[in-house]
Amino acid sequence: GVLGTNLLSALGPWLLKGGIDSLRGDATGRPVWQWALALVAAAAAEGFFRWLMRWRLIGVSRDVEYDLRRHLYEHLQRVPMRFFERFEVGDLMARVTNDLNSVRMFIGPGLMYTANTVLVLSFSIVLMLRISPELTVIALAPLPLVTVAVVFVMKHVHVRATRVQEGFAALTSRVRENLEGVRVVKAFAREDSQRKLFAEASHEYRERNLDLARVQRLFLPAMTLFTGTAMALVLWRGGLLVMEQRITLGSFVAFSGYLALLMWPMAALGWTLNLFQRGRASWLRLQELLAEPTETLDGAGPLPAGEGEIRFDHVTVERTGRKLLDDLDLTIPARQVVAVVGPTGSGKSTVARLLARLIEADQGTVSLDGLSVRDWDLVSLRRQLSFVPQEGFLFSETIAENVELGRPDATRSEVQGIADLAQLTTEIEAFQEGFDSLVGERGVTLSGGQRQRVTLARALIRQPRVIVFDDAFSNMDTRTEESILKRLPEVLGHVTVVLISHRLATIRRAERIVYLEDGKVVEDGTYEELLERAGAFARFVRRQRLLAEIEAGAANGARSDDEEEAA
Repeated sequence: GVLGTNLLSALGPWLLKGGIDSLRGDATGRPVWQWALALVAAAAAEGFFRWLMRWRLIGVSRDVEYDLRRHLYEHLQRVPMRFFERFEVGDLMARVTNDLNSVRMFIGPGLMYTANTVLVLSFSIVLMLRISPELTVIALAPLPLVTVAVVFVMKHVHVRATRVQEGFAALTSRVRENLEGVRVVKAFAREDSQRKLFAEASHEYRERNLDLARVQRLFLPAMTLFTGTAMALVLWRGGLLVMEQRITLGSFVAFSGYLALLMWPMAALGWTLNLFQRGRASWLRLQELLAEPTETLDGAGPLPAGEGEIRFDHVTVERTGRKLLDDLDLTIPARQVVAVVGPTGSGKSTVARLLARLIEADQGTVSLDGLSVRDWDLVSLRRQLSFVPQEGFLFSETIAENVELGRPDATRSEVQGIADLAQLTTEIEAFQEGFDSLVGERGVTLSGGQRQRVTLARALIRQPRVIVFDDAFSNMDTRTEESILKRLPEVLGHVTVVLISHRLATIRRAERIVYLEDGKVVEDGTYEELLERAGAFARFVRRQRLLAEIEAGAANGARSDDEEEAA
C-alpha cells in the first residue's frame, strides 16, 4: 500500500509532462485527452492505495495498542504492593492512557508518514535527476538547512517531551485526588485552595508544552526558507533552460511538480519527529512499568489443607531505613482468636499484610500450618486467608456482585446467608433492588458501617482457614460487632481469627492479646493477665479509656448545647 501510493503519486507530474508536451503537436503519438485520462486513472488508483495504506497501518497500530494495553494492565495486576507505594495512581493512569496513545501515534501515523517521506523523496529525486541533473542540484542546495534543523530538534525535543508527559501525569493525579476527596474539600470549604493547586499544576503543564513548542517551531521556518529558496532557484534556472530549449516546458512543469511533492513530506517531517520523540519518551515510561518484577504466583503447588496455625519466625520488615517489624517471633495456634494491639506505627498492619503476602519479609519466615507462605501457590494461599481492612474498597457494582468477588461461584442463597452473618440482611431488604442494588463508586450510596459489613461478607464467603480483621469493626456499634464474632464459629466452623484493633470492646473478645511496640512483642497473654502486670498494655488500656471518656464528654456537651438552644 505504501509503495503503490507513492509510486502513483510520483507518476502524476510525469503524466502532466507528457500532456503538456503533446500540445506542441510533435510526433509524441498520444493526444492530450489520453494523458488526461491517465492522470484521472492514476489519481483514482492513488486514492485506493492511500486508503489501503491507512487502513493497514492504522489497524496495526490499534492492534499494537490493544495488545500493549492488555499486557500492561495484566502486568499491573501482578506487581507487588510495594510498587504502588512508589507510583501515584494518577501517574499510572496517565501512562496507561496518554503514554500508550503516544506510542500508538508513532506506530501508526508516525511510521506511515515516515515511509511516505522516504519514498516520496526517493522517487521524486530520481525523476528530477532524469529531467535535469543540473536543476536537481540547484533545487536541493538549501537542503543542509533542513539537516541542521532536524539535528537540533532531535537533540532538544526528547527531554522536553518527557517533561510534558510527566506534567500530564501530575495533572491527572491532582484531578483524581480532588475528585476522590470532594467530600472533604466541601466539608472544610477548601474549594479555593484546591482550585489554586489545580491552577498551578495546569500552569506547569502549559509551560512545559510551550517549552516544547518553542523548540519545535524552529523547524517550520527552516522548511519555509528551504522551499521558498528552492522554488526561486528553480524558477530562475529552469526558466533559462526552457528558453534555451535544453528542457521542454512540460519537463519544467513536471520538475516543479516533483519539487512541490517534496514540500509536504519535508514539512510533515517536523510533525513526524515530534511523534517520534513523544512516542520514544512514552515508550521509556511504559518500559519502566513493564520492567517491574511481578509476584511469583506459582509455587510448589496448592497449599495443603490445614487448621490455621500461624508462625512468625524471627521476621524483620524494613522500609526507608525504619524497621516496621524487628525480629518478630510469634506463634498463633490454630483456631484461636488473637488480638494484635499496639500504638500507631507498632507494626500491627504489617503483620496482617505479611500473612496475605501483600508484602514480603526482609528476614525470617512466615508460615501457615508449618509451611512457608513463600513456597506455595500465591492464589491458593490467598484463598485460604481472608483479609478485612478498615477501609474496604467497593466496586461500582451491585451489593451481591461485591460480595461474590470473594467467591465468584457462590450461589445467591450463600450470599444471603453470609450477609445475614454480617448483619446486612434487614438493611439490604429495605433497598428497592435488594441485593441487586448498585452501591455507586467506592460504595458511595452506603453508610460507613454498611460498607464495612459488605467488605466483611466478601471476606467471609470465601470460608477461609484464617481471618484477619484489620480494625474492620471501627464503623460498627459494639452490639453488631459482638453478634458477628459470636456467630463466626457456627457459620464457618472454628477458624483462626486475628483481630487488629485499638477498640477495647474488640480486644476483650480475644482469647489472647499480643502487644507490639516498635515492631516487637512487648507483652503476651490474656486481657486480665496483662492488666494485672500493669505494664505497657495496661497503660494502653488507660489511654483508650481516657480518650473514650473525653469523646463521651464532648458528645454530651454538644447535646446539652443543642437542648439549650432548643429551649
